[in-house]
Formats: sequence, structure tokens, C-alpha cells
Amino acid sequence: MSDFQIPCPKCGRNTGVKLEDVAKQRTVSCPAGHLFELVDDGGGAKDVVDLLKKFGR
Repeated sequence: MSDFQIPCPKCGRNTGVKLEDVAKQRTVSCPAGHLFELVDDGGGAKDVVDLLKKFGR
């Protein structure tokens, strides 16, 4: 299950990603098979993931 949907930069199809995927700047695949790298500008996703781990979620 994904946390949220983002559009593929190549075809625009919605792609499900998890907050942890963004925090780790993983490469993901859209439903059409295009690969693209997630970018955590400013480190906000990593900060949220770290806080959630700290509070046991």
C-alpha cells in the first residue's frame, strides 16, 4: 500500500509511493514501466520518517 500518489514525470500516470521511498530517494517504476528517482528536496520526508520512528509509528 502506498502513502500517496505522484505523477510520473515521463507519462503523467499516477505512481504510488511511500514516504520512506521519498526519504531514501529510491528509484521507482510507474504503471507504464518508466523508472524515475524520487528526490527529497530539503530533507523534509527524511525528517518526518525519523520522527515517526522515534515515536514508534
